[in-house]
Amino acid sequence: MRPGLMRVRGAPITVQAIEQLEKKLGAPLPKAYKKFLLQYNGGIPKDDTCDVLGSTGDFLYSFKIERFLSIDPKRKKYDIYRYYTAFKDETPPGLLPIAFDKFHNFLYISLDSGRVYFIDRQGVVKKKDKLLHPLYVIAYDFEDFLSKLYRKQFQ
Repeated sequence: MRPGLMRVRGAPITVQAIEQLEKKLGAPLPKAYKKFLLQYNGGIPKDDTCDVLGSTGDFLYSFKIERFLSIDPKRKKYDIYRYYTAFKDETPPGLLPIAFDKFHNFLYISLDSGRVYFIDRQGVVKKKDKLLHPLYVIAYDFEDFLSKLYRKQFQ
């Protein structure tokens, strides 16, 4: 994990807090993401921008992370489980929200593969008479995702 990754960190947590979240989810968190939670527990990253690429690798746009979610069942404002339950109906199975941008588009981590996805909640795709938000693979694991973050001034 890169040192100095976060400008603002979440409140410190224990391994037991992670185990409680995993119990509620019914699935273990990917190891690299657990390490991130233990070290930072969410917060605001220094390098806060990531690119979204299309299926052929072409650049679509960039998004700026407003905040990584944390384990914070007392305050709940940025609590992972609160977001998980609030958006469960519109989230593909097996994905956990981990961060959001200023438009409330979400970054998700797969509880099965550890891949990181971006869901564009402003966009809509029609599949079999159902409207869905576009889902983009950002990275094949959480460490790969963190390595792709950079700092950019948006206008």
